[in-house]
Amino acid sequence: MKKLFTITAVLVFCACFAAAQTPGTTQPSSATQQANTLVEKPMLEFANANSAKIAWTSKGGGDTDLHYTTDRNNLQQGAVGAVEKMNGDNHRATITNLQPNTTYFVVVTDKTGQPVGPVFSFKTPAQGQPPIHEQPLTPQ
Repeated sequence: MKKLFTITAVLVFCACFAAAQTPGTTQPSSATQQANTLVEKPMLEFANANSAKIAWTSKGGGDTDLHYTTDRNNLQQGAVGAVEKMNGDNHRATITNLQPNTTYFVVVTDKTGQPVGPVFSFKTPAQGQPPIHEQPLTPQ
């Protein structure tokens, strides 16, 4: 019994010592969290010749927008708010008035317009072609 007590005391001492040596961590402010938001699992949930629904997950749950364009060098052209924000980290945006058989570039941004992930692309189907369902977005 004395050996068990001694072993337990040594283990508790070691655990306390290790905890004391570990540097403390602080929670980042909400502004820092939003600036560090990363886009994960971007998905073209649906696209027909004239509209698309895009979903993504963001680390940190920041408010994000989706910018889209046909010109890879002008990503500020159109913006759609993530109107369907679910559970803080999951977002969805619908883009309308698209052209058939056209490649679009999209980027997720914070509310100031700064990108929080890479640029992705997708192509709308030609008029009369079947819609696209559940297709991962292609990074550019």
